[in-house]
Amino acid sequence: MNVIEVKHQTPRILLDDIEGYLRINRVPHTPLHNHLYCEVHVITEGEAVFSIDGETHRVSENHAILIPPHCYHAVEAENGKISRIAFYAEHSAEDVVCKQIASGLIAEIYQKTQEKADISLIYNHLFFILNELISLKELNICPLDDYTLQIREFFSLNYARKITLRDLAKELQLSEMQTQRVIKKHTGKTFGENLLFQRMTVAENLMKTTEMTLSEIAEYVGYQSYCGFWKAYQKWR
Repeated sequence: MNVIEVKHQTPRILLDDIEGYLRINRVPHTPLHNHLYCEVHVITEGEAVFSIDGETHRVSENHAILIPPHCYHAVEAENGKISRIAFYAEHSAEDVVCKQIASGLIAEIYQKTQEKADISLIYNHLFFILNELISLKELNICPLDDYTLQIREFFSLNYARKITLRDLAKELQLSEMQTQRVIKKHTGKTFGENLLFQRMTVAENLMKTTEMTLSEIAEYVGYQSYCGFWKAYQKWR
């Protein structure tokens, strides 16, 4: 996942991939989650259905969509097939923005990412896409040297599954002991506390915004029984 961060009024692309390249995401769906930043999805193949704060947005191939920060959203592939590039932008956008992007531009990003070409060749394309969605005067690029966003993203996208410390360690390419220290340093919480926080915040959003039963919510956020969910919720509260 790639992050754009603003410091001293200048947006920067921060790459957290081990080799410093954009990732192409083919995961057919993501659970309900949110981010501190805007999130931009560029659909390279197929069609995606985005549920953003309860509203449905269909985004087809060769389109980009910007999701404002703090909006709870989920992604579902139309016909079970989707390929997309996703990254963040620190911006105070309040509205969802979706625009068509030149197919040749997206195809070139896709190709150069697959070939692991010089990131500077992809950088200009990303700037163009962002400038179509939000106004940017300047954009710089530098490596990401902080695990915080990787850890948050891991819990945001995997909280509904049965995950362990080993899974995160593999994601960060660290030992389990190193991962324990890194999680505590960058989040102030343990692995279990991060997982509980993610599950409970999503559960509370579902309680407030949907008519799902508590049993349905428990299953959605990764609990096999309502009893286990309710005990965890009471403990968290």
